[in-house]
Amino acid sequence: MQPSSDSQTGQARVLQFLGQLGTAEVWLLQQASTRILVAANDEGQTANLMARAFRQAHVTGLLPDDNAVQSAHASYPSLQFINYEQITDEFTILLALTHDDTVFAAVADACQKTEFFAETGEKLGTIYVRDAEKTADIEPAAQQAAHIDLLNWLIEEERHLYSAEVDTLLTQLSEIRKERDQYKNQLMLAERQAADQARQLKLVTQSTIWRMFEPYRKLRNLIHDFRNRRKMLSALPSDGGLIASRSTPAQPSAIQRPTPEAGTIEHTLAMIVGTPEPHTTFDVLVFSIIDLEARFQRPQQMAAHLAAAGLRVFYISAVKFLPANDKRPFVIREMAVGLFEVILRSSSVPSIYKDTIPAELQTQWLDELDQLLRQQSIHTAIQLVQFPFWAEVVLKLRDRTGWPIVYDCMDEWEDFPGITDAVVAQSTDLLRDSNLVTVTAQVLYDKYAKQTRKCLLIRNAVAFDLFARNVMPNDIAAHYSHPIIGYYGALAEWLDYDLLISMAKQRPQWTFILLGDVFVDVDALKALPNVHLLGRKPHEEMPLYLYHFDVCLIPFKINKITDAVDPVKMYEYLSAGKPVVAARILELKHYEDVLYLAETHEEFLEKTEWALAEDDAHLQQKRIALARKNDWHHRVEQLQRAVSDFYPMFSIVIVTWKNLDLTQQCVESIFRNTDYPNYEIIIVDN
Repeated sequence: MQPSSDSQTGQARVLQFLGQLGTAEVWLLQQASTRILVAANDEGQTANLMARAFRQAHVTGLLPDDNAVQSAHASYPSLQFINYEQITDEFTILLALTHDDTVFAAVADACQKTEFFAETGEKLGTIYVRDAEKTADIEPAAQQAAHIDLLNWLIEEERHLYSAEVDTLLTQLSEIRKERDQYKNQLMLAERQAADQARQLKLVTQSTIWRMFEPYRKLRNLIHDFRNRRKMLSALPSDGGLIASRSTPAQPSAIQRPTPEAGTIEHTLAMIVGTPEPHTTFDVLVFSIIDLEARFQRPQQMAAHLAAAGLRVFYISAVKFLPANDKRPFVIREMAVGLFEVILRSSSVPSIYKDTIPAELQTQWLDELDQLLRQQSIHTAIQLVQFPFWAEVVLKLRDRTGWPIVYDCMDEWEDFPGITDAVVAQSTDLLRDSNLVTVTAQVLYDKYAKQTRKCLLIRNAVAFDLFARNVMPNDIAAHYSHPIIGYYGALAEWLDYDLLISMAKQRPQWTFILLGDVFVDVDALKALPNVHLLGRKPHEEMPLYLYHFDVCLIPFKINKITDAVDPVKMYEYLSAGKPVVAARILELKHYEDVLYLAETHEEFLEKTEWALAEDDAHLQQKRIALARKNDWHHRVEQLQRAVSDFYPMFSIVIVTWKNLDLTQQCVESIFRNTDYPNYEIIIVDN
């Protein structure tokens, strides 16, 4: 992403002015002892550009009043700004870069008060230089070198400026053409469907059976009313404890969900799940990769949003187990409405990243799962597998129950740190044998689609409502000085720590805040005075910290592992409209129009400067709109549509004769006792 087109015209004029400067003037402006005062009524943009052009000098922006000064400082916190009343003789050069005659008059008046010697240039810019500076003895070679440096800088700036504009226009043109073609196709399809429906409707309404079945259309309305009553009844407390919508009661061993406290996983889950309407379709067994209370990411988000869709979700822990001498086969804890954590009993504690499950432990867990299914009346379910460690258990459970397996392959497990070849081999088994494989990145789809029965790309997303409600003014990071460059997520092997150290050293005036669990040695980074490692915080606090970030980072190394990553944090950053500087990994190239992508350390630093200087409300709204379109609710809907293919439509035919009351009782009995999630009822009156 490049600077916005709104600021490009003014930037081009300033670059043109700099290109017209003489050699002596350039040398003077480059000196460390030079104090430049830049007058331009543009909210500090010109002063920022001059500070970048003449990095050795001290640059201060001159604006009409205190309001303008405060606004400019908010946009460019690393620069100093003053108003006309605060001009002193400490400055050696005044630059008036504006078309506004009132600004020229004010600057001229200031020059008279401070006895500046005026040298008038073109109308675009006027330079006021004090006599002592103008008469300095300057070496011609030094002048020439300074001038060449500036010209090289100008060439690079103009290249970025205009190449960005061309790229933006080409992208917009391509999007417009795609949108036009989509509308054409949709219109043609809609016209064909409308014509087909009109023909079918005519055939139906003219048929004899349509007229004969008028009484049963009334019955249909009664059935609809019954469905609504059933949903309301299922939400009421019952003797069954946890399970109100099933005929088999839950056992007393289930632990009731306590009232959640702020900052706990229960509170976070409650904010996402809410109080959904229960659906009598299918349940979900999640064979997890991480603890439900670990850093909140895709595994927990998918589980929580499936529960929010009204499904019962059983999150089977891969890291917590009951000891072998515990008399209970498992414990179950309701974490949110319809979302249950299940902890199995285990004779050993395997490492999911290194071990396979021994045969005797497979048998033990399958027996415990059988008891769970009976206790919780789980009759129809899908198995959502988040890590290949579970392969042998879920394949055997499918043999027993017929329940389909959905393998959510969320990373490139080959060469992933800490994962053994045995676990990778189990991933290969799941890719081949699962009913559906979902992947998070296009790279994974391209690699694995042909190895699967069916493969679906389901990218990561954001809990948009949670972030939209909570990115608001707060004091959680108010004691840190701005600008704040922020990151949250795992501090693991895939982060470029050399990059972070380099940035922090080169920009000591920036504050770096890093949130998340630490998995590697970060002592060198932690030792820097402007770097703050705050550890993992509750997920619901992420929007509060995000509010304070001026620029958000995704400082990944670029390699095989990260090229297959679709970062959750990217969607969360964008939900607040924040500028994001990220490594140019393959998956992020899809979003280059709203991100600043970088490959080298130098480019990261430059793009962060651009991000700090950004002043584009339209771009912020574009980011927010993109995040809103990528909500976890949409991902769950995508998964549910795919899962519906596992359950083809069944027809239940009721043959009757005139007896409306008996027919209604029959229909109610079907609703009460049928767990299959996709069926229709056909009533035929002889």
